[in-house]
Amino acid sequence: LQEVIEKVNDIFMSINLVFKALGFRIESGTTNHSKEFWVDFMPENTKWYKDFFLGKDHCNYMGVGEVLGPVIVSLIYEPEENQFRAIIRTKNGNRKHLCPASSFSFDCADWKQYSNDILLHIDPQLKDVELNLCDRSGLQNGFMEFENKDMRVTNKFKFGIVLCKKDQCREEDMFSNTSGDQDYEEFLKLLGAKVELNNFARFAGGLDCRGGNTTGEHSIFADWENNEIMFHVSTLLPQSDGQQVS
Repeated sequence: LQEVIEKVNDIFMSINLVFKALGFRIESGTTNHSKEFWVDFMPENTKWYKDFFLGKDHCNYMGVGEVLGPVIVSLIYEPEENQFRAIIRTKNGNRKHLCPASSFSFDCADWKQYSNDILLHIDPQLKDVELNLCDRSGLQNGFMEFENKDMRVTNKFKFGIVLCKKDQCREEDMFSNTSGDQDYEEFLKLLGAKVELNNFARFAGGLDCRGGNTTGEHSIFADWENNEIMFHVSTLLPQSDGQQVS
């Protein structure tokens, strides 16, 4: 059996079943990117400065480029993950990047001395931008205000869950379900935790948390990577004339 396992491992190690593409990370466990330039492109709807920079040792840089125009960059080293995190702000929008520290040969304890090399590695477009370290009073508050005013930034979401049992075709029948089987309950557990709505202090997504029980006593809530997610579950909604309240 051990011989078979070793042969299978050799096959997987010698063949790339998935090839890397811009903006995606391969997590097959067989591809080694430690010696390559590899950057993760992050989604825009996250408050990166508030969550990862504010109150931590980081650097802010400002400059003007012929192509990019005004540029403001925030850069931080995260020793726990052994990676660099950067926000590059230009007139065309914000770009968020992660870059493994293994891409560099210098001692990360002195990373600030090599900030220019790090940023050029992350974004070669910065080559014509003369970035200067900026430590102006109130700069961090300005970044926070900008993130809060950006309407694209949100970390609160709500989703609806409707149970459709076998042979049910009409919406009225689906919304009349008050419970499901074991598989359905396991599915809800996978989505999040069952929480009591009365006095619930987190994001409720419009559900009644004042004790009126107009939207049921419980719901499913998840806190995933700084995102608050409330699920509106049809089987947990109260009944009205044999059907859940919409």
